[in-house]
Amino acid sequence: TGALLATTSFAAIIFALSLAPESGWRNLRVLAPLVGGGVLLAAFLWSQAGRSNAMMPLSLFRIPRFLAANLLTFLLYSALYGAMFVIPFYVIQVRHYPPVEAGAVFLPMVAMMFFFSARVGAMAERAGERWLLAGGALSAGVGFCLFALLSGAGGYWRSLLPGVLMLGVGVTLAVAPLTNAVMSSVPQEKTGVASAVNNALSRLAGLLAVSVLVFVLAHGFTSRLAQELSKSTLPAAAQQEMTAQQARLHDTPIPRGLTQQQHAEAAEALDRAFFAGYRTVMVWCAVSCWLGALAVMVLLRRPHPIQ
Repeated sequence: TGALLATTSFAAIIFALSLAPESGWRNLRVLAPLVGGGVLLAAFLWSQAGRSNAMMPLSLFRIPRFLAANLLTFLLYSALYGAMFVIPFYVIQVRHYPPVEAGAVFLPMVAMMFFFSARVGAMAERAGERWLLAGGALSAGVGFCLFALLSGAGGYWRSLLPGVLMLGVGVTLAVAPLTNAVMSSVPQEKTGVASAVNNALSRLAGLLAVSVLVFVLAHGFTSRLAQELSKSTLPAAAQQEMTAQQARLHDTPIPRGLTQQQHAEAAEALDRAFFAGYRTVMVWCAVSCWLGALAVMVLLRRPHPIQ
């Protein structure tokens, strides 16, 4: 029962969020699955309350340490998965990286995690997982801010690498202590379900974040493009043509028949519109990380005894 309700509720909600940028929030195809998913989600939570064989025992979330770790998981992985989906649009459409180079953008972060995650895990007992988790989330948020602030800068070394490195520091600091916090926050016989809940939350965070942040990116892009076109010298027909193709974001075709100056003006309008949406997404990701750090600092003030 729990698996069926969880699957159908989140499928409906994610379907609605994915459709909203194209159809609008007032469309019945968006509202119906969104409301239906909310009802099914409430039914899922009701089905899990007080049951000895619950798939997701809600009593676990009354443990402050477990709650803090899972809140951080949801908020940090929301930012990571959402950014990992949106940043390639910037890298490929704006920076014109070929696919192989676009895929290599985050290699420095991967290398940092590979070489230092185990050492950070060993530091947790000495330094305290609270400070590592909060510091990692704060650093990751700074990394997203760097993506936003440097998006209009020069090449990879200026526009992307600083954010990648700071994000790598944050993820490296947080991931190993986060896993330990989840597994050690519950009694021994509950470690299996605790791990499953935490993994499910991280995957769910990614699905929801991609749906929501793509909407944020598209909304920021279309709003700014409308402003740019309204004050441009482009012909009305060219403006309408670009507006009709704006779902392609920065790949919106520039109409033919424009003068060289008008072509450059249209290209600059696309750049500014994309940067507006992209920066908004990065700020959302940063705020999500910082909220996770706040949850850790509030809920992990002292170790929770295992019973």
